Amino acid sequence: PTPTPIPIEFNDISESEFKDEIISLAQKGIINGKGNGIFAPFDMVKRSEFVKMLVSTLGVPVGDEGYALTLFKDYDKIEKWSLPYWAAAYRLNVIKGTSPNTLSPNDAITRAEMLGILMDEYENSIAISGTHGKTTTTSMVSLILENAKVEPTILVGGNLAEIGGIHFQAATGAGEGVHA
Repeated sequence: PTPTPIPIEFNDISESEFKDEIISLAQKGIINGKGNGIFAPFDMVKRSEFVKMLVSTLGVPVGDEGYALTLFKDYDKIEKWSLPYWAAAYRLNVIKGTSPNTLSPNDAITRAEMLGILMDEYENSIAISGTHGKTTTTSMVSLILENAKVEPTILVGGNLAEIGGIHFQAATGAGEGVHA
């Protein structure tokens, strides 16, 4: 049987065009918000929050292996709630520090850093990041690759009718690699 979704209520997302996606991710335990019904959709994402989202999305078991992180000089800055997620991410080598001995767990993570982490696992990948023109550039590159019969996997945060929709869209191709 399909489990009944957990009722999630954030009192600050009613006007968000991504309200349904936020609630869906919260119901899956991938995001939690800030507590007391606050999601804070305009806050920057901290590195610790991203690590939690990444590990939760991957379905990686978390445990109490934080001892491996003591080699980082800012280990004591990792909030207790996020330590198991950092340990799991470190164990799997899916996240790196901001320097060889610094994690910067409470710093904001940029879109470019997130894309770099996500794309690092693919041999053939293109990640497009910046201030303006990301959706347009991603869409154009996607269509070029599609027309070249590369069969890319496409992740685009906008409306690309050729892959069927609006908002965040994904199309899975048979080719090797991903392009976001």
